[in-house]
Amino acid sequence: MIMKRSRFKLFLIFFTIINVIFFTNMAFAETWYVVNQYSYFTESDVQPILRAVTKVNDEERCAEIIEMKKQSLAGAEWINAYYVSGEEYDKALEKVFRGEVVMEAYISYLDLGGYETIVDFIGIPQENINVLAGSVADLCKKDGMFDVKIIFPKKSTENNRAYDEIHKKKGIEIGSTRDEVEALQGKPDSTINNVWFYGNDMVVFDVSERVRDYSNFSGGLKIKDE
Repeated sequence: MIMKRSRFKLFLIFFTIINVIFFTNMAFAETWYVVNQYSYFTESDVQPILRAVTKVNDEERCAEIIEMKKQSLAGAEWINAYYVSGEEYDKALEKVFRGEVVMEAYISYLDLGGYETIVDFIGIPQENINVLAGSVADLCKKDGMFDVKIIFPKKSTENNRAYDEIHKKKGIEIGSTRDEVEALQGKPDSTINNVWFYGNDMVVFDVSERVRDYSNFSGGLKIKDE
């Protein structure tokens, strides 16, 4: 009887230790975001881009997911990819991964590996985004993506259209310099390496200190009208 009780106590201690380790690891697990970009190549100087952001909880899977997504998306050709993590990215992307309505239309779905993915649009006139989103969502469904949804933007208000004509003509665009971004937008709230954060929005610079990417989900960035 004593032996049985001792074994039972050892089992409880072992079980407790395993649970502590498991929940500690869960508490400190990082969220990673794999960003794949796809382009509809046209004769225009500005190439429309689809940006697919996939949420991952394991850094080791990021490179694998990039390889898996090196194919066309909704008729657009794959051009590049990278992955990032950090609290600033969590903050900037939390609303869209919850499926909330923001200032720009985007698409959400579960990819073929079961990973949450959102798709937004760069270099596309606002009046065309909603129509394109419908076409892209239909093609994603045909490609086998699960739970495909389009989240349309909030209706414009005077506050959301607060910047004037000079900002419309001279807004942030792919290729803008850091000085141009700061002149239009002011100093960033925070930075991580080559990424500037303005609230929930962010601007990403390349090695030549020109804009290579941006997220304007809350509508706070002064983006150049197409």
